[in-house]
Amino acid sequence: MDFRVEIEYWEDVDGISPIVQFIRERPLEHQVRIKKRNDHFRNLTFQQLRNTPFFELATGAKHPLWELKYLASKGMNYRALCIIHKNILVVLVVFKGSGSGGRLQKYFPQAIQRAEEWKQRHP
Repeated sequence: MDFRVEIEYWEDVDGISPIVQFIRERPLEHQVRIKKRNDHFRNLTFQQLRNTPFFELATGAKHPLWELKYLASKGMNYRALCIIHKNILVVLVVFKGSGSGGRLQKYFPQAIQRAEEWKQRHP
């Protein structure tokens, strides 16, 4: 996977993205931080991204989900569950906080459902 990272947010059949809505509801400082982090990710290849502490295979998922970490100080830590589909990193779910203590696994069912829908709509 030596192609550049392209990021898309999951959308429903009507083109509405709960990820975009979630980000817009965050404080402006957090929105800017997420945007800057995405801009940084887009400057990397997938191989380079995999060698950072910000991207790893989500453990415990029965579906190949990737965890994208928006790490920062001042309570601005966010996590995303993603899939790689057709050389695109598709963000399925975003939440605030760490993925520890089972928090990440809590979002697996929703992420898997969205991943399957995405693949059906983008064959």
